[in-house]
Amino acid sequence: MEGVVFALKQSLEIFKGLGIEISSVTAGGGGARNKIWRQIQADIFNLPILISSTQEGSAYGAALTAAVNIGIYPTIKEACQEWIKIKGEVLPIPKNVAVYNKAYLIYRGLYLKLKDDFHSLFELAE
Repeated sequence: MEGVVFALKQSLEIFKGLGIEISSVTAGGGGARNKIWRQIQADIFNLPILISSTQEGSAYGAALTAAVNIGIYPTIKEACQEWIKIKGEVLPIPKNVAVYNKAYLIYRGLYLKLKDDFHSLFELAE
């Protein structure tokens, strides 16, 4: 579970590098039902995890994007403010954040060392 969230953290870092401010992450659907999964995300991202009442995240996101594209809402942010209802929040636990920050540095180093091996493993499946 941590490895998946570490990979997602890399994506968040790309957004931040592009100047996009991220103050929370919204979780919905099946994964959002798991208390441990939500806490791991909060701790690794060091951000609050907002729990959406929506269970069908992908379809909901597609509909929301379409609503913006056809002009119902001027921006994704405004559409989200109108459509997405939050039913709970999970906050990071500082002592967990500290441990995960150290583990993330190890993850990043391992990923760079193993990247070529991952490609070799993928080629086995072809």
